[in-house]
Amino acid sequence: MRDTTSSFSTEERRTFRTLEMFERLELDPAAVVVVNDWQYAGSGHDNDAERELAASIAERVRAQRLRKYEQEGGSHGRQAA
Repeated sequence: MRDTTSSFSTEERRTFRTLEMFERLELDPAAVVVVNDWQYAGSGHDNDAERELAASIAERVRAQRLRKYEQEGGSHGRQAA
């Protein structure tokens, strides 16, 4: 008897899980097309407008978290006066 965690190769586990999913979803594996061609497009922002948008989103999220924390009674590292 094989130990599932140590004896199966990654590819065998992937194949097994994929076929298991097809069966659960009642799909014919021959009728499914998988497109999996990823290419690295780069990181960062292409221009100032993208950088500004990202910064404003980050600031809004930070402010929302701070408001939520303060509503829950937190001091967020501030000393009591």
